[in-house]
Amino acid sequence: MLQRYRKVYLKARISSQGKKVVKIEQLKKKIFRYSYFDKKLFSHETDSLEYLINDLQTLFKKNPLIIQRAINLIKVRDKISDLRATVQRNGKGELEIVSIAFRLSDKYSPITSTRAKSTVYSFNDFMKEYNYLIKKNKDTFKKEIEHFLKRLYTAIEQEYGFFGEIGIDFGVDRKGKLWFIEPNAKPAKDTLHLSQDKETIRKAFLLPLEYAKYITGFNQK
Repeated sequence: MLQRYRKVYLKARISSQGKKVVKIEQLKKKIFRYSYFDKKLFSHETDSLEYLINDLQTLFKKNPLIIQRAINLIKVRDKISDLRATVQRNGKGELEIVSIAFRLSDKYSPITSTRAKSTVYSFNDFMKEYNYLIKKNKDTFKKEIEHFLKRLYTAIEQEYGFFGEIGIDFGVDRKGKLWFIEPNAKPAKDTLHLSQDKETIRKAFLLPLEYAKYITGFNQK
């Protein structure tokens, strides 16, 4: 993967809050830089692939891993960005995109988790300030995102069954292309709290309860 892409992410299959996520770059033929966040940012360089592997084995132990190519995400002053969408089913079983927020990492951090001191923006606020990075009309771009999210959500359900909600992490690269990063079946609401108004936050907690009533037939009793 490093030979092919030069930059990859290694992550534990089961984790949260940005833990056990390592960014690895091959700078030169035999120089590797890797960084991760564990209460604070750690960054190391080595000319030994064996040393790198031993350090990763210490970090991950026997946890099953996923390796992904790094996305050329849009950046603001050496801070990477991605997006978190809260997508839920309502009391009629219909999909609703409750919120879309941008997360801007701490400087040089490999992750955008709020636990790693990221800055969170509502979709409108980010586009107002940094639209020059994406170079797309805000409304057109939002419709593209909404179509993208609904396709992802239904594809996940086709494989694993119905969900009441999924927190979908995705990114946009420097050419404006959307990239799926990962789904969260039990999403935390910290990004939502930091970017949305009280009514949207209330809705995000209410919809799963309404969907639960819908699938149990409670509304018809």
